[in-house]
Amino acid sequence: MSDLFIAIATLLVLGSIIAFVIFMYKGIKTKKFNKSLLRKTAIVFSIGFVMGIIAAPGDGLENDSEATKAVGKEIVHKPEKEVKVKEKQADDKKKADENKKKQSLAEEKKAKEEKLKEQKQKEEKADKEKQEAAAKAKKVKELEKKEKPKEVKKVAKPKKKKIDTSNFKAKKVEVTDAIDLNDHVSLIVRVDESVPPALAFVNTASSMYDFLQQDSIKGAKTVGVNVVQGKIKQIMFTVHTDQFKPNPNVPMADLVMEASEVDVIQPEVEDYAKMSNIPINK
Repeated sequence: MSDLFIAIATLLVLGSIIAFVIFMYKGIKTKKFNKSLLRKTAIVFSIGFVMGIIAAPGDGLENDSEATKAVGKEIVHKPEKEVKVKEKQADDKKKADENKKKQSLAEEKKAKEEKLKEQKQKEEKADKEKQEAAAKAKKVKELEKKEKPKEVKKVAKPKKKKIDTSNFKAKKVEVTDAIDLNDHVSLIVRVDESVPPALAFVNTASSMYDFLQQDSIKGAKTVGVNVVQGKIKQIMFTVHTDQFKPNPNVPMADLVMEASEVDVIQPEVEDYAKMSNIPINK
């Protein structure tokens, strides 16, 4: 019912306003104003206005009540919405933090796994290299063992007999054995100065007879003999062993000197040799 009143009031007000506008337009144009029509228009406007006032309070109050309720609801719901928004934001943040934490843990786990994998690879590589080195060393050892020349057993040379000089009538006899070097033996026969030089010579030449026949000097092509008394070398001669021919029927000194070359001889010794017919080959 209030809606009908409002509609009628609205029509009356609008009609009166339109009539007033027309009236004013004609009046201004003709410069004649119909007072009767003006009054009627005013009455219609007043009626419409009053009807609008009568119909409006109930509806206005109702609208005000609804508005008040809506505002109350909005006031009530507004904190709830804010709380829900905040809770949602907190949940989102919590989820984001959890996801971030999970991602961080996953990355950390992955890094550890990669590190362990890398360490394992290094250990495997080191073990492999160690095994290869051991195999290589073993192979080299086996090759060396195969290629190692057989040790030639050294045949011990028979021990050389010592050259015997015990038959010389002298204070000392110095022997130099150079048979292995140059097929030569050297003797220095030191005779006491109290012995006459000629006798020292004859005794030494005679002793050489047995000396040249011993096995110890086999291989010597020459034997050098020096007869020394003090600082004087009475005679120095070299015996050629291939020319020495033992003969029990010939004086020993003669046979030795026959096979010798004289390098040095003192006059006294030489005179004695000539007198005794002992060969002196210079």
